[in-house]
Amino acid sequence: MRVLVNANAEVIQYYVYDPDSRGLALLTPIYDLWAANQAQTPDQPVADFEVVFSSDVAIAVTPWYAAYKVDTTPIADAALLRAPSPPSDLTTIDAAEMAVLQELLWLQIWNVSSDLPEDGYALFDQPLVYRVRVNADGTIASYEPVDELSDQNLENTLLNGVTIATPPNQAQVDFRVEFKAGDAFGVTAWD
Repeated sequence: MRVLVNANAEVIQYYVYDPDSRGLALLTPIYDLWAANQAQTPDQPVADFEVVFSSDVAIAVTPWYAAYKVDTTPIADAALLRAPSPPSDLTTIDAAEMAVLQELLWLQIWNVSSDLPEDGYALFDQPLVYRVRVNADGTIASYEPVDELSDQNLENTLLNGVTIATPPNQAQVDFRVEFKAGDAFGVTAWD
């Protein structure tokens, strides 16, 4: 479980990455700590942790970067919003880390959809496909449409509401985001 806390050490967000953990998250103290803070104004996270609950009731808390030991070797010229992406440096992000980053990307896009009114979704005749670059910390570095139709409809997709961050010295990986009718979308590894 990934847990974000504010300056007062209050849980302001948490993420789970596999189906088993999703079902059990409500039974952990993290959920109760998060729910207690929801009545307040959301704060910016200042710390990021991996929290592991084991079957013997042991709890392990590790800073997020230490948990995943991502190589932060700089890559040449960070991509800018909607600028063509240079080739990703896949040698520093392994398959398990890619799965976590894929889930984080999905959650960021889904969070945008939860803020829209029920009739706020655009309908598309054909799928819209985007190449999305994600930083090793899970933030979105850039995105670009792969064809003219996707470019013309970018403002009607959930990508239009995501936050872009290009922190220096981070490995990055590319994903394929495909929007279908309504709020349906999928995230897969970029081939």
